[in-house]
Amino acid sequence: MPKGSTHSVIQPVLKNKNGDVSDSSNYRPIALVSIFSKLLEHIIATRIEHLITTTSNQFGFKKSHSRLMPILILKDLLSFYHDRGSTMYVAFLDASKAFDRVNYATLFCKLSARNVPGVILRVLICWYAGQSCSILWAGVISSVFSLQMVYVKVVFCHLAI
Repeated sequence: MPKGSTHSVIQPVLKNKNGDVSDSSNYRPIALVSIFSKLLEHIIATRIEHLITTTSNQFGFKKSHSRLMPILILKDLLSFYHDRGSTMYVAFLDASKAFDRVNYATLFCKLSARNVPGVILRVLICWYAGQSCSILWAGVISSVFSLQMVYVKVVFCHLAI
C-alpha cells in the first residue's frame, strides 16, 4: 500500500459545547484520510457489497436506511402495546465504541467465509496492518505513530489467500 494511503490525521471534535471540555468522552474523533484511501474504500465496497449483506433489522451504515427508522418502529410498537393495555420491555445497547475493539482476525475470517476474493482480503490486511496516524489539536499536528494490529499474523495462518 502506498504510505500516504494508510495514514490518517485524527481531529477531535467537541460533542457538547456546553459540556466539560476537559472530558475526553466529550470529543468525537474524526479521521481525515487521503483521497486515494477514500477512492480505494469506495471501489472495494462496491466490489463486495453483494457479499456482505446484513439483516433487514440493521439500520445504521446501510444504503437507503435512516437512523430515524428504528425510532419510528419503536414508537409504533410502544403505541401498539400501550393501546392494548400491555407492557413492553425495551433494552438498548450502546455500541458506539465497538469499532475500537474489532478483532481484525475474526473480521477477515468472516469476510473470507463470505467469499470475499483473496486479492481484496490481502489489500485490506495490508491496509490495516500499515496504519499510522497523527493527532491534530488546536492547529498543531503530533508526530506520526503507528496503529498496531496484533492479529495480522493470525489472519495469514487461518486464511488461504
